[in-house]
Amino acid sequence: TSGVTVQLRLNGLEGVTIRVPDVFRKTMSGEEYEKFINEVLKALKGGLEEADGTIKEGKAAMSTAQIWQAITWSLLYPSELYVLVDVINVNEGGVTIAWRLRTSNEALKGKMLNNVDKLSEEGLLAFMLGAVLGDGYADVEKLKINGRVYDEAVVKITMVDEEFKKWEPLLERLKGMGFNWRPDPAGDGVVDVRFYGSNAIELARAMINVLPPILRDILDALAFDKWVRIK
Repeated sequence: TSGVTVQLRLNGLEGVTIRVPDVFRKTMSGEEYEKFINEVLKALKGGLEEADGTIKEGKAAMSTAQIWQAITWSLLYPSELYVLVDVINVNEGGVTIAWRLRTSNEALKGKMLNNVDKLSEEGLLAFMLGAVLGDGYADVEKLKINGRVYDEAVVKITMVDEEFKKWEPLLERLKGMGFNWRPDPAGDGVVDVRFYGSNAIELARAMINVLPPILRDILDALAFDKWVRIK
């Protein structure tokens, strides 16, 4: 039936290890590169891992059926990358493959939220962007007030109550930077952290602005829906 996915599992396959070039080093001066990897890139990876990553043998890993996410993940972790494709998803809307990726980098998941005070403002914004790109939401929603319908920008990340407590110090620092948010209980111990209206718009602009031109160009070229909505 429509919407039902058939999974074809490819047993017995072995993955391959590829070497991903460091495109950032090649396009930046030494000073720019050092600042980028220390203040932005590490935080960006931390947010992405926190929202959508796993840990395999102590290394950062993820599974995705989104080709843009596989490409972006690969470029953020230049060096050796283990890649395995062992699932094909088939439905009426098309065919996708599941990418299983494992880097040679030590996992950041579960670590950076415990040291939010060490992040610069750029780092906070990069971490938040990584989380939104990973498992967050950004769009313009219809809002009805007194019978009139308005468009309102929304940036949202969803988490369970226990995770929310870990996120609060980071969210409070964002609030101190002028990006107000509110927690909306979604039921079953789940919380939606929402930035509305001008707060969402300014947050999206600030998150994009911490990225170097080469990374913005890559995301523009991939042109996936979430990036287009964030912009």
